[in-house]
Amino acid sequence: MPTREDAMTALLSAIQAQGFFVTTGRRARDPSAIGPAQSPACFVVVESETIINPPIGSAKRSLKVTAFVYNDVGNNLNAIPETALNNGVDALEAALAVDNFADGRCTLGGVVFAALVRGEVHRAPAELTGKALALVPIELILP
Repeated sequence: MPTREDAMTALLSAIQAQGFFVTTGRRARDPSAIGPAQSPACFVVVESETIINPPIGSAKRSLKVTAFVYNDVGNNLNAIPETALNNGVDALEAALAVDNFADGRCTLGGVVFAALVRGEVHRAPAELTGKALALVPIELILP
């Protein structure tokens, strides 16, 4: 049975495989510490967990993960900070593309029952500072 750690490792690997983010990790950083050279960046952190123990069958675990997408365009007034947010959310969705075509689910290579973006994406495009942030909710459902 896959562990929580297996699921998070598979998620980060899938995000890194997209080749979009310059900096990635499992520990969120202060956005002010992410400059143009480290941008765009993505950090994934488990925010909460739900465990369902049915009377019959095995327990299901649902990890609620937040992906922190950061971008800093520096002092380039022609750059649009939100562009990397849009492309970052697209990269996250691509990382969670269907890999179990029989059921139409992303399983992160069979590590999880399902992995998907679920919920409201919060954005701070930060047009005045050039530093943008998006918080993307991801759900990992473990068998």
